[in-house]
Amino acid sequence: MSNEDESSLSSYPHAVRIKHIEWNANVSFDKCVIDATATYDIELSTATVKSVELDTRGLTIRSIQLDGVRVEQDDEEGWKLDADIDKMAHLGRRLVIKIPSSSSGGNNDNAKTNAKNNDTGNTTDDPKRTIQIEIVYSTSSEPSECTAAQWLTPAQTAGQVHPYLFTQCQAIHARSIIPCQDRPAVKFTYGAKVTVPSWATAVMSAPMADLTSSTPPSSNNDTKPSTTKTFEFHQSVPIPSYLLALAVGHLSSRDISPRCRIYAEPSILQAAHAEFSPATEKFLQIAESITDLPYVWTRADILCLPPSFPYGGMENPCLTFVTPTLLAGDGSLVNVIAHEIAHSWTGNLVTNRTWSHFWLNEGWTVWLQRKIMERWEALDRCDDGDETEVEAWAHAKEISHLDAMVQWDSLEGDVDKLPSNATRLNIPLGRGDPDDSYSRVPYEKGFNLLFALETLVGEKIFLGLMRAYLKHFQYGFVTSEEFRDFVMTYLEGIFVEGSKEDDNENLMKARIREFDWSTWLNGEGMPPKPSFNDALAKDAQSLCDAWMKFDSSATLIEPPLTNISNWSTLQKVYFLNKVQAAITPKTRLSTVKAMKDAYKFDQSTNCELLSEFCKIAIQCRDEEIFPVVVRFITTQGRMKYVRPLYRALFEWAPVGRHLAVQTFLSSKDFYHPIAAKMLATDLGADVDTDTDTKTHIKGASSFLREALFGAAVVGLPLLATFLIRRRK
Repeated sequence: MSNEDESSLSSYPHAVRIKHIEWNANVSFDKCVIDATATYDIELSTATVKSVELDTRGLTIRSIQLDGVRVEQDDEEGWKLDADIDKMAHLGRRLVIKIPSSSSGGNNDNAKTNAKNNDTGNTTDDPKRTIQIEIVYSTSSEPSECTAAQWLTPAQTAGQVHPYLFTQCQAIHARSIIPCQDRPAVKFTYGAKVTVPSWATAVMSAPMADLTSSTPPSSNNDTKPSTTKTFEFHQSVPIPSYLLALAVGHLSSRDISPRCRIYAEPSILQAAHAEFSPATEKFLQIAESITDLPYVWTRADILCLPPSFPYGGMENPCLTFVTPTLLAGDGSLVNVIAHEIAHSWTGNLVTNRTWSHFWLNEGWTVWLQRKIMERWEALDRCDDGDETEVEAWAHAKEISHLDAMVQWDSLEGDVDKLPSNATRLNIPLGRGDPDDSYSRVPYEKGFNLLFALETLVGEKIFLGLMRAYLKHFQYGFVTSEEFRDFVMTYLEGIFVEGSKEDDNENLMKARIREFDWSTWLNGEGMPPKPSFNDALAKDAQSLCDAWMKFDSSATLIEPPLTNISNWSTLQKVYFLNKVQAAITPKTRLSTVKAMKDAYKFDQSTNCELLSEFCKIAIQCRDEEIFPVVVRFITTQGRMKYVRPLYRALFEWAPVGRHLAVQTFLSSKDFYHPIAAKMLATDLGADVDTDTDTKTHIKGASSFLREALFGAAVVGLPLLATFLIRRRK
């Protein structure tokens, strides 16, 4: 597989590399734009480089300077924006800045000091030529162009008083808020000054420096109250563009530990602090112990975002973004916090070179997340004193394996729906949008590759391999092939062939050589299923079997009465997964209603349980679940929940299909642009936000005829409302 990054139009990093950015930005909620000046220190590999090419999307370029000299917009000698590429809006437009042969690039001393090997971080004596470019620009106010930003109205926030802005740059959306080399194989440090309204707080993926007030200019020099304030940030650890992050809103904060703080809207700060504070600092300490590397990012803060955030969490350095759907009230979903903390080493410190190798970010992070949770659970049980240390560790490992089993089921579901080539770990993206290939495959198939290696060589040796891997590639980049070669070299150094007394080592070395890398990395479909410890899964499977027996029996009157109130969330989710898998067209609706009455899953505040039960109810055509589903998918925008439920409704024609489409049309602006695009794709819709934010549905006229029929037959008020809106 080619290791060139075709998802970027920018200069190749072996020739041109951004080293540092100074970003001065003004956030305008009135216009829903960011007006900014970005100043770049750019390293050129040779004097033969004729231009710097950057990724942009929807940006209005106002002026450019090169080494302090203004550059005019001129196709031949100045700067230009290339035309859009047909049917590839996600790539944006290439900004080309010509470099005159007379440009000396004056920061050579600084470049010599900072010159690094591109991949491993080793120093090199090769001098580098450095230039400075300043770009003044504005972002687009159109969500279809500024895909990284979501501007929320006050009504879309918890406080409902002030608007809110947050960004989501992964995978290739940074180009819509700043010109950059929008590829993971370019890392840079940055400083930022962000000016916001006086009521607002700005936070970024960098430690915050001093807060300064800025008063608007006044013609009569009268003293006026400051209407804005400016926040300053400094990120001294190099990051790729997808980890650039900004949020602005009416925020409060509360410390967890000297390096951890919770940010949230005031009305949910207490709930967020209560949910995350018991575990966050402990997760950090455990991760440092497992990796044998210190946490290099200084701060480990958490921002609990408004509900439209499309992911469970985002591993922005210094400031993890999380969804409020994690606020279950009992800490049962904090594994997401462990996952994002794990990214501080696997992903942020060691980064996939291109998005085709995304599994190296996510597979390693899932592996480390489960190790963190396993150790945290064991230590917690030891502290309780109810179990011996051996018992505590055994139980913790059972929980870890149950989590892997639950996610194995999720992986199977995704693999069944995905195109076959999207089920590979090495994804052949080409110029495609990386968002389109997002699934559980890089997470869980990637984890299972690592788990297979760990099972082969043993936990102790694999732990040493992981630590050596992080130390070798830290601050750099890695591909699947580089990882494979590193593993083979490392393990061959551990298992050295010897005399006849070394038969076990010889056997192990032979097994390592036989490890089927080709199938793991490039094979399609599900991986070989490992032997999980299913101790905690047995009760859940037995209860599922009992419900299915009740469903098919003509003599059983009472449903199973097993009390599951003491079960963990994982056990309940596993039970619901198994019920989904066991449902057939003959499954009785009365069985689902009995389950609903017994366990009240439809009333759960735990989003994992509510989501899984809604899928079951839709499978069994329970129309009573409609209000629950609509409320759930229109009050939070996490794609893990909304996409499967929209798809499930859409597959239930005509009633569920109409409900899915009209719900999406009426709620489209609530979702983040990334989520809106993916939902539109799932529903066969063409979302066109360039023309008065209208959404066009394929086959619109036939759709309206079907909708009229559905409204007449079913009598759903929501359908009638939808038709009125469409007519208007």
